[in-house]
Amino acid sequence: MHGAPALLPVIPAVRDFPGWQGGLASLGVAHPARALLPPGRIDAPPEFRVLDGLWFPVRGHRWRRADAGYLAELAADWRQSADPRAATVLALLGRAALALELDPMALRRLTLYRLAELADAEGGSAEEALRRLGVHPAEAAELAAATAARPRVDRAAAEGLWDVWADRRLDETGALLARLPGAPSGDQVLDAVRHHHRSELAGRDGLLREAAASARRGERVTAVRCCLRAARLDRADRRPLLELVRIAEADEHPPGSPRVRAEPTAAGVELSWTPAARRTPGGEPVGYQVLRLDATVRPPGVRAAEPVPLATVDRPELRDAAVPFGHRVRYAVVPVAAGRPVGAAALGPPVVVAPPPSALRLVPGRKAVALSWTAPAPAEEIRVVRTAPDGPARAEWTHPAGEGALVDRGVEPGPHRYALAAGYRAADGARVWSEEVTSAAVVERYPEQVASVRLAPGPDGTVTVEWPAPAHGRSALVAWPDGLPLPPPGEELPDVSRPEAAAAEQLGGGLLRAELAVAPRALNRCLLVTALGGRAVAGPGVVVDAVGGIERATAERTPDGRVRLAFGWPEPAVLTEVRWSQGGEQDHRVVARSSYLREGLVLPVDRRPCTVTLTPVGRVSADLVLSTPLELAVPARLRVAWRLERPPRLGRRRPWQLRLHTELPPAPDGELPWPCPDFLLVAAAGTVRPLRPEQGEELLRVPGAELADGLPHRAELDPHRIARPAVLRGFLVGPHAGAAELQDPDPDSLVVR
Repeated sequence: MHGAPALLPVIPAVRDFPGWQGGLASLGVAHPARALLPPGRIDAPPEFRVLDGLWFPVRGHRWRRADAGYLAELAADWRQSADPRAATVLALLGRAALALELDPMALRRLTLYRLAELADAEGGSAEEALRRLGVHPAEAAELAAATAARPRVDRAAAEGLWDVWADRRLDETGALLARLPGAPSGDQVLDAVRHHHRSELAGRDGLLREAAASARRGERVTAVRCCLRAARLDRADRRPLLELVRIAEADEHPPGSPRVRAEPTAAGVELSWTPAARRTPGGEPVGYQVLRLDATVRPPGVRAAEPVPLATVDRPELRDAAVPFGHRVRYAVVPVAAGRPVGAAALGPPVVVAPPPSALRLVPGRKAVALSWTAPAPAEEIRVVRTAPDGPARAEWTHPAGEGALVDRGVEPGPHRYALAAGYRAADGARVWSEEVTSAAVVERYPEQVASVRLAPGPDGTVTVEWPAPAHGRSALVAWPDGLPLPPPGEELPDVSRPEAAAAEQLGGGLLRAELAVAPRALNRCLLVTALGGRAVAGPGVVVDAVGGIERATAERTPDGRVRLAFGWPEPAVLTEVRWSQGGEQDHRVVARSSYLREGLVLPVDRRPCTVTLTPVGRVSADLVLSTPLELAVPARLRVAWRLERPPRLGRRRPWQLRLHTELPPAPDGELPWPCPDFLLVAAAGTVRPLRPEQGEELLRVPGAELADGLPHRAELDPHRIARPAVLRGFLVGPHAGAAELQDPDPDSLVVR
């Protein structure tokens, strides 16, 4: 029994041990010996032997070893089985066949490892536990003794060791070995792994030291070979890869053109390189590991950051979309196969990640060029440089990159070259500019617009139009169609063949003059246009509103002394301004056509003479309004004063005396502007004062012609004609009674009792 502990392995030594465990768990069995059975026996498994290989009983009291032939027969049986577990069993049989190819005792080792772990987890008698797990009674006792002597093992380290060792990950292998029993461990496979690991670690580190020394001596080929050999020993160590990059960096003058090409674009840096052989001599496909290096110029003694691995690709091209814009970088490409370098690194030249703007477009105009571009999103500014045909830079400025367009104004006619560069912010805050993109544009000479215009009313309903002649082009005053808005000054016109509204004559001092005949009672619209070649440009507009004047108007006094005006409305004007002055005071009012036609027009003046001026109002959009004012002189209101003189009581039989006095307004040639009304005296029976002449009996009438001489008048009234009681009342009657004012005596003097 002294050799019993060597029976039990410390590690399972199979690839993908978790995959084995998953397959066994899917079948509901605890170890491989319960799974590697024909379809009819998997639910009633027989006992098995495991100390000298994995054996199963067959007919005739014979034992069959679980070798490659046994597995092939099982696979054929399971392929013909309708058991739903067939796919899972076939997958395990595939794993078992691969394991046997690498190690004929692999199934024994794996089963023993699981039995030892299960027996330890069961507790109680190990021998009984092993028999319950299916171990033949002839081997159960010996196996139980070995299980009791087996030390506890870090299962995670034991079950993961074979994968990292087979993948040539030496540092990870060393970390797992440190968690497992040291040599001698009783497990020859584990001890062999430990021995080979120690040897390969030394070989790897020695090769890396030799590679660095060879690189320092300039022996580039030897250094590369050492790195590749070190990478074959350890596929997880990045140092051979980084050393290959350093070797390429140290080669300051590599032969030929750069093998790695980098082109900054708005989407990142587009990389391409010379492809290597498609396969290694061993037939492995070759890919490419791409690394980004920081190429920023640093002070002596300051180390750059380690290269950043970007991706492993199978084609000789890659886009680095995560590169920081504004930085200076280099790219290295290393051929790789099966996760390890298989060739020297190719290194591209330093490149500033500052892609230039794209889609540059120039549109020349009148003393201007419109520029548009597409800038990469990280760009902050666009630098614009404009150069003259044969001279140095005439203008240079920056513009926000995101706006994507600008208009360069004040550009003289002729060819011009524009160079645009995109600006980025570097890591240190400095501005980094891209390469320039250039384009050319020719600014043609455009006609110069008329700068100003002066309008003045001319004779016979014309308008005098004067303007300074433009320096370039021929200017003319052209009629502008109704319904079409006048273009703003400076706008280019599509039609240069419009007829002239009036011919222009040359004056001194570079002035031009035209006499514009305007249509009466209409809005006349013209435009000053300058033409040169096939182009025309708009100048100031000329809008003349010839509203005309008021042809006829009358004014008459109302009974309350105001003045009512009547006139023919000056079509097509919509407003008329009314101004009046009286006694040194002035006032005005703007009357709308609709209001006048509906309500008329009465001015709030008193009996004094006044002057009224009527002027049609032109449109506010007009530059000049041709309007003829009409003036009316309204004389003062005529006043008639009267009183009744009664004789004393003793002289009742004598007639009463009626005295009249007329105050006449001043009038030219002594003639009144309208006939003087008649004076009428009536008597109304009773005690109520009559309001209208017809409410009383006529007692006396004095014709207006007699009152118009302005002299005092006296008339007699027979009191016996008046029926008593009565109230007397005087009235002014006739067509123009409203233009006169009657001044009555004391009302008590007019009561007759």
